[in-house]
Amino acid sequence: MQQPGPVLALTTKGQAEALLDIIAIAGRARPDAAPMMNLIAEQLRGRIAEHG
Repeated sequence: MQQPGPVLALTTKGQAEALLDIIAIAGRARPDAAPMMNLIAEQLRGRIAEHG
C-alpha cells in the first residue's frame, strides 16, 4: 500500500531518466528490493510520459 507523502519534482526529464538508471542498479544490487524498485520505476515512467 502506498503511503501518503510529499510530491517531489525533478527539474528535467534527463534527471528523471538518470534516476531510472539508479533504480535499476539498486534493484540488481538488492534482489529482495527489486519488486519495490520495479514499482517505483513504473510510476516514474508514467510521470515522465505524462509530462512528455
